[in-house]
Amino acid sequence: MKPLLVTLAILRGADAAATCIALADTRAAEQNPLFGSRPSCAVVIGVQTIALTAQIAGAKRLSDSHPTGAKWLLVGFVVAEGFAVAWNARELQRLR
Repeated sequence: MKPLLVTLAILRGADAAATCIALADTRAAEQNPLFGSRPSCAVVIGVQTIALTAQIAGAKRLSDSHPTGAKWLLVGFVVAEGFAVAWNARELQRLR
C-alpha cells in the first residue's frame, strides 16, 4: 500500500504545481469547481493537501477491515490523479 500512497502524493504535488504554473498565464482557468476559476496557489496547495489527507485517512481506515478494497481504492485515486496531471500537462503545452 505504501507505493500507492507515495505515488498518490507525488501526483497530487505535480497536479498542484502544474495548476499554479498554468494559472500564471491569464488565458488559463481552473476547471475544478472546488477551486473557482482563478484560485491562488495557496488555495490550490491547501485543497490538494486536505484532499490527500482525506484519501490517506480513508484508505487507512478501510485497510483495517478490507485491505484489498483499500488497495483498489488507492489504485482508483492514483488513476484519477494521473488523468488530472496528464490533462494539466496537455493544457500547459497548449498555453505555450
